Amino acid sequence: MNPNRFIGSDSERIEQAVAAAKDGVARIPKRIPDAAANRDWWLIDRAILLPADTTLVLEDCLIQLSDRARDNFIRSANCGLGIDPVAPLSNIHIRGEGRAVLRGAEHPRATGDGAKVLGERSYGTDAGKAGESQTGDWRNIGILLAKVEGFSIENLRIEQAHAWSISLEWCTRGRVADIEFRATEKRLIDGREVFTRNQDGLDLRQGCRDITIERITGHTGDDLIALTAIRGTTPAGSLETTMVAGTRATAADDIEDIVIRDIAGYSAGGHQIVRFLNTGGIRLRRITLENLTDTSPPEIRDRATVKIGDNNPVWGGVTPLGDTAELTIRRVYSRSHHAVLIGGSLVDSSIDDIHNEHPDTEKVTYESGREHTRNLKGNAIMGKYNPQPYQLDLNFYPHLVTEEIPGPKSKAMHARATQHYRGLSGQVKLFPVAFERGSGCMLEDLDGNQYIDFSSGIYVTTLGHCHPKISEAVAKYAHQLMNAHDFTSEIKTRLLEKMAATLPGDLKSFQLYDSG
Repeated sequence: MNPNRFIGSDSERIEQAVAAAKDGVARIPKRIPDAAANRDWWLIDRAILLPADTTLVLEDCLIQLSDRARDNFIRSANCGLGIDPVAPLSNIHIRGEGRAVLRGAEHPRATGDGAKVLGERSYGTDAGKAGESQTGDWRNIGILLAKVEGFSIENLRIEQAHAWSISLEWCTRGRVADIEFRATEKRLIDGREVFTRNQDGLDLRQGCRDITIERITGHTGDDLIALTAIRGTTPAGSLETTMVAGTRATAADDIEDIVIRDIAGYSAGGHQIVRFLNTGGIRLRRITLENLTDTSPPEIRDRATVKIGDNNPVWGGVTPLGDTAELTIRRVYSRSHHAVLIGGSLVDSSIDDIHNEHPDTEKVTYESGREHTRNLKGNAIMGKYNPQPYQLDLNFYPHLVTEEIPGPKSKAMHARATQHYRGLSGQVKLFPVAFERGSGCMLEDLDGNQYIDFSSGIYVTTLGHCHPKISEAVAKYAHQLMNAHDFTSEIKTRLLEKMAATLPGDLKSFQLYDSG
């Protein structure tokens, strides 16, 4: 249902479209300029509330918070001011098509979290106003979902959110993918530079489980991605916290079974790119982080590319051994002061293939002391390359999980592609699989089937998919120089010199080609 068909303010028109959505799918295209406003983008005064079994599709449009708004862009409809307890919901999906943008207000009424006083530590036009909260709260979050099972947030650009761009509380079985963040912690408002604190990108809070996070890019004022579980005593629906479902202890507060992969970004405020922080007896377990690239420019050097825990008494100090466990971290390319910074405790975990552009920096820094770690494995811990992640157990691979091969997701993606793609090879016509990722000589398709790759020699993966040294080099030069045709560059010269020094006899002259 299209909000352009309704009358009222932009918020009222979008709310009517959501309420009238056929089969639970509400679509928001560009706004059609009219007598009320000659603009093609939406200006909302309050959050778009999504009930259960709702898919919100943003079609190549821009939605901006108005200067009157002190609310989220989008929120699950089960939570809000004075709502306690928060009832569970299921099946909420937010998807962008084309260029879908959510943008903060020109003059935000409030920014920052509950510890930031408006006008002192973080900007807000409500500073000093009687009857208005003088600190940040959950209304400053961009997209806020609480106690939602089965969700997805995909293909969005979020600019200058008033605090965290996306926050999830007690959410399970979900996916966040293809999100670009744009926030800087400082910005010019009416010609004056002001701070807008706590501009994290994506935050997973207490009780989040079984969530995949992938292809996150851009920069944020604070941490790009954070898994933070901090207990308190605040009830749900209170404005005294940044958590709309409250901070009181429950039996399901642990953060578990999270996969984070293919991340490229940085903290413009110089903080962490990925942060793991659990306190108050909340456990953080079975977390996988892989393929993380620090894209910070030369003038910014973040404190850590990955930070685990914290020894600061404000957060309760170092967590007991066992509370943070079973983390798998691999393939991290860092430009930060610390590649992996262990500030708390960590047990039964592996850290592999960590690369830091600064040679004076350790791959792993034990800020809290090695006595707070136990049973850590991996070449970043051992100090040498570990080939084990790239070896295959032939008793396990190939590992097929769908009844038909290729599976339904592969077939559907192939059907979409072949509407436009021509000139497919015979092998693709015989086996129309759609691959999603690779590691070493293993390929995994969209359905989760895993194969042994016998075709890599055709192209340029003879050393395996995502080999850490190759990934490091590609990531480095992708941020420096993409293509110089056959003109001279330093890296090209070094390659020629190395080949000349390696090959025998008078084999000292070469031509370089970029195709077969």
